Amino acid sequence: MQLPLQPNQRQFIQFSLVGFLNTVLTWIIYWCLILIIPATLAIAFGYLVTSVIGFILNQKKVFKSTSTAKNTYWKYYLLYGATLLLSMGLTYVWTTSFQLSQLTAPIFTVAFTLPINFLFSKFWVFKRSR
Repeated sequence: MQLPLQPNQRQFIQFSLVGFLNTVLTWIIYWCLILIIPATLAIAFGYLVTSVIGFILNQKKVFKSTSTAKNTYWKYYLLYGATLLLSMGLTYVWTTSFQLSQLTAPIFTVAFTLPINFLFSKFWVFKRSR
């Protein structure tokens, strides 16, 4: 039985799945590379590779954007950087002000940043031309 989903709900689920896939791939790349390069370089390389994968999947499959990469790439990476900074700030607040465990703080951070990231991706980064 298939649930009747609205287009925005379907997009949000697809967007979330792309994020989950990227997280898993980042970990796999990291675990493979730490055997041969420093951990900081391994995680940076993982993020770099999966950010490109995320861009392509979100542009072509999730939002079906017809904008050229040249017109959307800078927006994507600006949002990516802003989300990273917001995630770092929120994690700091959760662990210091609210005394959350360092293991559970990212769950609260993602719950906060995921919908924001989705909305900016949909209505700014991959906005369809009219």
